[in-house]
Amino acid sequence: MSQTDIANVIIWGMVCCFLAIGVGTHRAWKAGRTKLALVPIILLVAGLLIIPFMLGLVGIGAPGVWIGRAFILFGGIAGLLLFFKFEGKSRA
Repeated sequence: MSQTDIANVIIWGMVCCFLAIGVGTHRAWKAGRTKLALVPIILLVAGLLIIPFMLGLVGIGAPGVWIGRAFILFGGIAGLLLFFKFEGKSRA
């Protein structure tokens, strides 16, 4: 695999995590669990804030990017868990 292929896999993985965060948050929100719905969003924001902080201010570089990506990945996993937990449930 070339570096371009690896970069594409990482980019599409992050896109899938963003989608999972969105659908999981939406499902939990519609089920009336607003505090629980914020968990994937908080992980996403933490990941997006860690990446530039580690790159610019601390100067760690690549490990900081991977730490930020890990937060986004955990947000995606949390979003998927919420999606499946609240499947078919609404604020009835």
